[in-house]
Amino acid sequence: MDFKPAKKQFYVWVINIVIFGVVIFLAGFIPATLGKQYINLSAAGIKTVDNFMLFYLIIVATVFSVLTALIYLHYSSVNYSFLNDRVVTTMNFPAKKEKVIFYKDIIDVEEHQGLLEKPFGLMHLVMKTKSKQSFLDKLLWGWDTLPGIIIKEGILKELTSRVVKSS
Repeated sequence: MDFKPAKKQFYVWVINIVIFGVVIFLAGFIPATLGKQYINLSAAGIKTVDNFMLFYLIIVATVFSVLTALIYLHYSSVNYSFLNDRVVTTMNFPAKKEKVIFYKDIIDVEEHQGLLEKPFGLMHLVMKTKSKQSFLDKLLWGWDTLPGIIIKEGILKELTSRVVKSS
């Protein structure tokens, strides 16, 4: 079975970027407007607070736009395949990468919901394994809650059936 992350996950990432962008913008905006001090950025040809804030806003908007585009390209390239003996995660952006987790290596599967995932009904699954793979290699993100629980239960059922067969 092949699956892609839920589209809502992309919107959660965009909300994260917006919050980060607002915080970064306010970090420069509040001191510049409250202080009304003379900012001399002569190398960039900017000599007033208003010009500085316009310059700052353009930089924040550009960074936000680029990050959103990169996240969308990454998001749209992810695919999960649940095969008879393993879970395969394939990503094609920024480079082709394939992560394989064999059912025999999985000890447990946990479900997690972040602060911004919960209102959207999203979750991610973390597979606890015997191997020394990094946390991100064992993370299956972007599931709607019900399909995520069904997939978790399917993996756990596969694990228990393998334990019973080997006994």
